[in-house]
Amino acid sequence: MPPDRGAPVDLSRQSGSLAEGLRATCNPLRDALEAAATYGLIVLVIWLPDVWVGLGDLSAGERWQRNLFRAAFALPVLVIFALGIRRTWPDPNRLGLGRDGWKKAACLALPVLFLGLGVLFLLWARAGYPWRFENKVRLLVYPVWALLQQVYFLGFLQPRFERLAPGRPAVAATGCLFALIHLPNLPLAGLTLPFGLVYASIFGRTRNLYALAVVHGILGALLDEVIDLNLVVGPNYWRL
Repeated sequence: MPPDRGAPVDLSRQSGSLAEGLRATCNPLRDALEAAATYGLIVLVIWLPDVWVGLGDLSAGERWQRNLFRAAFALPVLVIFALGIRRTWPDPNRLGLGRDGWKKAACLALPVLFLGLGVLFLLWARAGYPWRFENKVRLLVYPVWALLQQVYFLGFLQPRFERLAPGRPAVAATGCLFALIHLPNLPLAGLTLPFGLVYASIFGRTRNLYALAVVHGILGALLDEVIDLNLVVGPNYWRL
């Protein structure tokens, strides 16, 4: 039986040119630098423009300046991400975007969806907010944004953590960083921590993130619409 190309790599069981190609991608220093650089730049994209330009009512020029700051830090993230993906392996399964493992991922993600909906229902019932569904655009667009987040955290970061510290440490690192990116929004960070750990654990077993992105998209879109929990992160959170 051929090896599961989406599964974590065990070089001791590979042979020939395949093992040589995989070893070429396993550079601990490079993995650590790519993970730290991209995550650090994303934090700067979220925080620095608002801190530098200010949090008050901004003029058109100041808004342009803030957006240029964000673009300046976002561009290196995209470059490092593209180079890292191009170097590792020309296979969508390596990013979790292939067909391998989708059935198992769906089976494992479905209970997570039901659990998340149950938590949302309990929070909604306790808070007493009406069912609004005012922002229909968010309901349609957020699942796409959720997929992009999963591609980065699961498809890009987690494999690097697995090569640095396989198993539970990689899952813990991925889940914790996913939650920390939502600060200073403590309610949102508190909700995303357990779900981030579960997402990382399921991805480590299945190497497929489509079902996880669907779950993330549904729950994320409903957070603001059903229980009025804002999804703002970074310094703008303090303006609310």
